[in-house]
Amino acid sequence: MALACFVAARLVSDCCDPSLAMDEPTRAARCAGAKAWLGTVAIPAPVRTPVSRCAEASATADPAAMARLIASLATAASAFLDAAARGELEALAARLGQSASG
Repeated sequence: MALACFVAARLVSDCCDPSLAMDEPTRAARCAGAKAWLGTVAIPAPVRTPVSRCAEASATADPAAMARLIASLATAASAFLDAAARGELEALAARLGQSASG
């Protein structure tokens, strides 16, 4: 489950990183691959939808939308992750929120 959260966070983080400059087809391909992999992993029901939504949104590269989705994932996964992992998701959500507003 923690690995699924990591994959979703990595997709979201990478697609919003201007230094990586991923084009839409690359983001879409990564999204499709991640969704296929996530479909094979046992993820607790409360986390499955938020992690899938993060993977799906990674194709759009919309930091504001992804900030909300990562925050939602952090909340949904809070019972399954330790404080450090939750903190990383929350920090990513805050960073995305700042990049969307500034």
